[in-house]
Amino acid sequence: MKNILILAFSLFLANSVFAEKKLVDSKIKGITVYPVGAMVSREGVVKIPAGNNFIVLDNLTHAIDPNTIQVGGTGSFDILSVKFELFYPYAKAKPKGIKVIEDSLKIYRDQRFILEAEDRSLNDERNMIIANQKISGVNATITVAQLDAMAKYYRKRLGNISNEKLRNQNERITIMAHEKRLNATLAGMNQYKNEQVGRIVVETNSKLATTARFQFSYFTHLAGWFPTYNIKALSDNANINVDYHAYVTQSTGIDWKSVDLILSTSRPTYNNQKPEISPWYLDYQTAMKSRTATLAYGSSDLEMMADAPVANSNTYYENGKYTKLSADKTAGFVSGQALLNALNTSYKINSKYSVMSNNSKKQVFIKSIKIPAEFNHYTVPSMEKESFLTASITEWGQYDLIPGNATLFYNNTYIGKSYVFSNTAEDTLQISFGRDKGLVLTQEKVRDQCMTKKMGSNIKKNFVYEITAKNNKKEEITIVIYDRVPVSKRNDIVVTIGELAGAELDKETGILKWTKTIPAGEKVILRFDYEVKYPKEKSKKPRFY
Repeated sequence: MKNILILAFSLFLANSVFAEKKLVDSKIKGITVYPVGAMVSREGVVKIPAGNNFIVLDNLTHAIDPNTIQVGGTGSFDILSVKFELFYPYAKAKPKGIKVIEDSLKIYRDQRFILEAEDRSLNDERNMIIANQKISGVNATITVAQLDAMAKYYRKRLGNISNEKLRNQNERITIMAHEKRLNATLAGMNQYKNEQVGRIVVETNSKLATTARFQFSYFTHLAGWFPTYNIKALSDNANINVDYHAYVTQSTGIDWKSVDLILSTSRPTYNNQKPEISPWYLDYQTAMKSRTATLAYGSSDLEMMADAPVANSNTYYENGKYTKLSADKTAGFVSGQALLNALNTSYKINSKYSVMSNNSKKQVFIKSIKIPAEFNHYTVPSMEKESFLTASITEWGQYDLIPGNATLFYNNTYIGKSYVFSNTAEDTLQISFGRDKGLVLTQEKVRDQCMTKKMGSNIKKNFVYEITAKNNKKEEITIVIYDRVPVSKRNDIVVTIGELAGAELDKETGILKWTKTIPAGEKVILRFDYEVKYPKEKSKKPRFY
């Protein structure tokens, strides 16, 4: 029995030496930030003895996806296993600054204690003076002169006591405000007591004592970035200058201090399994009690007309036809949300940045690019009296622009905000620079040439409009002007198009388009007319809509 106990104790000691545990602090070597999430690469160095050891890569974020952990290293050792664990660091040292705040709070508390004692003494003195007044008036014969002297003394001393109490109260209010602020700060800093800390435990085996250098990485979802642009244009330049920035945020619980960043547009958390297509069957909806044709998209109590074919998730059936869901009703686009194109692009940031773990936005410079652009002015003078300046970029895909907010500058003047809609299949990307007040436009009805005639059972109305575009700028400009003529939806309403001043006419929509080049200081006048014939019964008077 004694030999068994000795053997068990020996095995216990052997295992204790055999599986030594070492805590290792590591440093961030680089971070790849995705629109949602980040891959963090770290490195740590530790001396390990021969045999089996547990290396604890300590002080990591609690928000690690265990499936993404990769651990490698250099040295004479083998990695046997890797696991991720969470723990509460109760013995963790106080963060720097807590001791300073606690000392300041003690000083303020001592000062408040002294002031409160002083206030009590002032109250006692005041009560004593008031009580003495009553005793003096009852038990003594007082002359007028003595009474006057006592009254002056009491008045002066009571006044002094009131002033001292007021000063005392103001000092206590100030001290309590400082205490409240420091207590709030201390409460936030003391959260370290409840924080979960992540760590990676690596089991190793080595025949000899060695110095191990561990390189490891992991993915965390508590980070991300989105793009923003500063777009600058000059009226005498055929290029636009784009400063491409990113806002990076993270709340991992670990500050990223002076780290190398790579920003990627890919989405590593997406399902990378290729899609499998299945048959798409069409059948009639089973008749329901409700006969309403109203379709409440997205609701659980979807109501459709009886015998209506079933539509897929991107269309709905109403009034006898399929209708495609508009962009704002589909899950693929949310206003203000940065949607990335299908191309995966990575940007290596040249400078080191610090990103604090408070979810605040850190602006990171990506690059500056000069893009050839064609500038045009667009206007609809019947709706706006000013033109809108746009820059058209061809073959824009080569610049790796992704959708994002933009701040616009024209001739070194801030003109407003816009949005880069680069998630488009169009060959040309258009960026609006807002209104240009250097071009004045009007559209007026030429009333002396507009006539109404009655011809038998019909009425004919003639409409004449004149558009004036005045270029008040110092340089020649090209402008695209839009207007419209009505399009009839009925056989008994006939629209006859007259002179269009060279406009392009879309017969389906009635949209007119002029492209004009206007020299500096000059103007162009465009006149167009049309005639509308309709039955003269009042009930059939045509309505524009």
